[in-house]
Amino acid sequence: MAIAKIPDHRGLYFEPRLRVACSAYAKDARAFAAHKLGLSSRRSAVLLLAAFLTVATPCLSQDSLHVKANRFRELSDMLIPSARPGLNQLLTAGFQTQSTVVVDISSSPYKAACDGTTDDTNAINEAAKAAAAVSGSISIPTSSRGCLVGNITINVPVVSRGGSLTLKTGQAATFSKGVQAPPDRILFRNALPPQGKVLLGGEGQEVFPDWWAKNATPGATDMSAAIQAAVNSGARIVRFRDGTYRNDSVTSVSRSDLEITGSENTIIQTERTVADTKNIKNNYAFEIDGDVNQKNVTFRKLQFAGRGFWGGLHSSILYRNPGWGRGGYPNIDELNYSTTRTNFRLSDCVFTAPYFECAFLSNVSIQIQNIKARSVGNHGNLGAFEVRNTRGVSFDGIEITGFVNKGINTNFVDGVTYSHIALKDGSGGADGAGFYFGHFNRDSVLHDCSFETAAEYEEFIKVSHYATRTTISNCTLKGTGYVMIQAAQSLNMSNVTVETTGPRALLMLYHDGFGPLIENRDVKISNCTFVSTERGQVQPKVIELSWGRGTIFEGNRITGNVFANPTYDLTFRRNEVNFSTAYAATQIPALFFQDISGDGTCVVSDNRLQTTQDYSTVYFNGATKAANIEFTGNTVSHNSTSAYAVVANYVAAGKFLYRDNIMVGRRTSEELLCNYNDKSRVTIVKAGR
Repeated sequence: MAIAKIPDHRGLYFEPRLRVACSAYAKDARAFAAHKLGLSSRRSAVLLLAAFLTVATPCLSQDSLHVKANRFRELSDMLIPSARPGLNQLLTAGFQTQSTVVVDISSSPYKAACDGTTDDTNAINEAAKAAAAVSGSISIPTSSRGCLVGNITINVPVVSRGGSLTLKTGQAATFSKGVQAPPDRILFRNALPPQGKVLLGGEGQEVFPDWWAKNATPGATDMSAAIQAAVNSGARIVRFRDGTYRNDSVTSVSRSDLEITGSENTIIQTERTVADTKNIKNNYAFEIDGDVNQKNVTFRKLQFAGRGFWGGLHSSILYRNPGWGRGGYPNIDELNYSTTRTNFRLSDCVFTAPYFECAFLSNVSIQIQNIKARSVGNHGNLGAFEVRNTRGVSFDGIEITGFVNKGINTNFVDGVTYSHIALKDGSGGADGAGFYFGHFNRDSVLHDCSFETAAEYEEFIKVSHYATRTTISNCTLKGTGYVMIQAAQSLNMSNVTVETTGPRALLMLYHDGFGPLIENRDVKISNCTFVSTERGQVQPKVIELSWGRGTIFEGNRITGNVFANPTYDLTFRRNEVNFSTAYAATQIPALFFQDISGDGTCVVSDNRLQTTQDYSTVYFNGATKAANIEFTGNTVSHNSTSAYAVVANYVAAGKFLYRDNIMVGRRTSEELLCNYNDKSRVTIVKAGR
């Protein structure tokens, strides 16, 4: 039997001695020819049918197909003229829809039994050889038990309309040119791990877990073995149909070049009645466990749900050093960033009520986008999402509603972006940290994000130990918490609004958790709004600018007070401070800076400082150390009957410049108290009132 591929529409390779192999199809085709073309001659109809079948159907048996195009013209001359347009139309349709003839492996001379017991390996091999000779394909007939095969490699495309293959235990079937089959029928029997194995090639090959097992009762039938077999098959795309796929065992993803994708309503249902505390990965739906060369893996359009102790994605650890590099501070361990899998993606997914994280990933460079998560637990205070020890990470278009402690957490990441993220209804009190840039992050960006919760929650944003080159912009944060900047190195925050019912909106602090004490350096905060509505139960430090070297705070609006200790060389300019909170225990200044030691100068200039307190508006406390202070061009509201508007006290040495400041308010006569030991370095030029 010879099989032909029709090369193009310019001519038909035709042989009059065609023998039709599929009688049912031939009968239908003859009727079609007679009806559509109006052929009265049976011989003409049969000849036309032969020509049509040569182009349009795989059901052919013939001796030779090497006749020139003029033989087709001879055929058409035999037909009545009125039939020629219809013939041309018919042939054109054939060329467009059928370019390859398919060999049925059960037809003669191959005669695969496909009864589940007869070994059909040789029959399929022979059919595949014949198909390969003319760039054809083979088809698997429908049967209840499948075609039994051992080790086999098929190098032509395979088509199934409901047929299946049954693998011998321990044997492997390889399809280098791919398979086409209905998505809801079992295609591979006895092929679940550790039975037989299926390997699929072909560009863009798509497989379904349903090819390995029937999802008889969605949500109740455990499909984890079928999911694992599909992932292991080597196909580029593992696709889930609509419905619920129960996944009782973690699916291992160790290969590259893979997309795991759902349909419009695919649910991955992970059941874990008991948490595995010794091997954490077993609590998740998927485990990424390839080596450092693993790349190009996508998870998309999946709805993760479950019961018990479950999470979404987890990855094995390739490398993790939780501290400084060799030799200690300030040496960074670059392997924390470079030892990583690359080009992963998680997109268009939903997570509902996981006990563990939606994703807890180490050494995985990933883009996470268009995600919704609801009612997320927080085992181990890691976060709804945690990514660590990698480079090139982004979160975009994320909405998390209802979570405990951390929202999004990254650490030891070189290059990470959080954008267009909404965190809502977080809880966790003192352990709360919504947007967390953790230890040793580099080149981190947070923009166009929001946080809002009514529950007690500590830190809206946290930038932690030795996080370097961080940019935060265009965010709105509402709740009981504040922004924490802890030992950050080079940070720029702008156009951020913080509205808190707590006593602080911004806190700068040192960190000494990895050996030496690390201070903040080169922090710039500009054009932000900070509002505290706390009313006197806790001593307010609405803005705390402590432990900062080279800090610039400018162009901001503060409803509350400002505090720093130690202050160092802080630049505080063009800000508007309105402090009206009544603290029950004592009166406190609107601006209190202490310990201004160091070689630099603390500059306070061009601000508007207002208070309703019966106390000094501005207080510099040198703490008996040397201090350089410039206080110029400020407008100061002073309403106290018992204190000076501006106090510079307990300063052992240094330079003090006081110039062009304007006093307003009910009490303007008690303008300045300057207690510098070295009066020769004090310059005071009072502005006219």
